[in-house]
Amino acid sequence: MALLKNTETHEITVLLAQHTVGRNVNACNTTIDAEDVSRSHATLYWSQGEWYLRDHSRNGTLIDGMLVRESVQCLKTGVSIQFGTATASHWVLLNTDAPCSYLQQLGGKDKVLLNECSALPDEQQPEALFFQDQDHVWFLESASGTAPLKHGDVFRVGGTDWMFLENESLPETKDHGAVVHDAVFCFYLSPDEEDVRLVLDTPAQLYDLGHRTYNVMLLTLVRRRLSDMGTGLFPDDQGWMTVESLERQVGKELGREVDSYYINLQVFRLRKQLAELKPYGHLFCNAIVRRPGEIRFAFPKMKVIKEGIVVGEHSSPQSAFDAKGPMRPTLN
Repeated sequence: MALLKNTETHEITVLLAQHTVGRNVNACNTTIDAEDVSRSHATLYWSQGEWYLRDHSRNGTLIDGMLVRESVQCLKTGVSIQFGTATASHWVLLNTDAPCSYLQQLGGKDKVLLNECSALPDEQQPEALFFQDQDHVWFLESASGTAPLKHGDVFRVGGTDWMFLENESLPETKDHGAVVHDAVFCFYLSPDEEDVRLVLDTPAQLYDLGHRTYNVMLLTLVRRRLSDMGTGLFPDDQGWMTVESLERQVGKELGREVDSYYINLQVFRLRKQLAELKPYGHLFCNAIVRRPGEIRFAFPKMKVIKEGIVVGEHSSPQSAFDAKGPMRPTLN
């Protein structure tokens, strides 16, 4: 996240991916009240890994003392940018980091930069999770459910109000349909089922997620989904469990008490690990979805294997209802 600092007021501004500077308070992200500054003076923008300034003013812009007028200049860390003669129009570019979406504390100065998967108030007690789907849409997940975020959305976590600010240059759209369409979440169980290994099998790459603590929770949700598929429920109704029943079931499997904080932490760890698997792991961050008081495994392809034998499987990405009636997955 690039920062611009005013040399007189010491004000620090977060640069948006397209950031306009000028006198027009209704059209510019940073306004400068000076007669020699144009209404729309210049635009700073991120492109192909670099920050640039495009001048479109009457008097031009000074970059490290060099006049730039109606042209584009690449910017480097520490560069001085002068939009007018007044000292209040002088700025310094503190860094050239890529723009990123972030959370702004309302009524305070705290900012939280969003990476592939982030949490509030922290990663040890994740009351709210933030992640992107395969279309680079940001989602907020909490006990209230999973919902997409829009620029300017305000929400409360832990008694603090936050605003979501979308600030990133979206990558070129790529079609990863085949990777998602043919991927399978595979669970390998030990004979006593006390050990669960998770493998994400995609046409592009095999991801071995290993023996993680969240595997028991995920397997519990997968088994509920497989069971519901065999009853003829519509796809959107399949696999839902109340958080309380999931806590009880997971606690029973682990032989200890489990609460909502534990479930939230496991969901966060799953999403975070998926998001960090390059290059395609982020496509599966929305494998779990939530609605008020309930949670489910939402990915359509799954397989449970015990001692080399498939004991639960669903391999079709299509609706659970087709022209022939409900499809019935194998479940032993």
